[in-house]
Amino acid sequence: MGGYKGFFSTIPYYMKVKEYRDIENRDIWEYRLNFSSEQNHRLLMHAWELGNAYFDYYFFRENCAYHILSLLEIANPHLHLTDQFPIATIPPIPFACSIEAKA
Repeated sequence: MGGYKGFFSTIPYYMKVKEYRDIENRDIWEYRLNFSSEQNHRLLMHAWELGNAYFDYYFFRENCAYHILSLLEIANPHLHLTDQFPIATIPPIPFACSIEAKA
């Protein structure tokens, strides 16, 4: 289900918070990452490379949660986070499971 164009964007965080919280009435989950400065740099550089690229958005698989997990894997290739969800990636379940597994 889906196949829509999903977009990455580099708008300021406060604008995305306003859109999600105030306009769309959606939740935002924030997590602290236990990454080294090199891993943080790799994550930021890859996020910047994505720029305004688009991807085919599928509601249950390749959605925003899936792409965030893949971005975390770029920062730390040992995580293998997307492998944990072969059928569906439904927010916020992937993040809760990933955090529990690392605790």
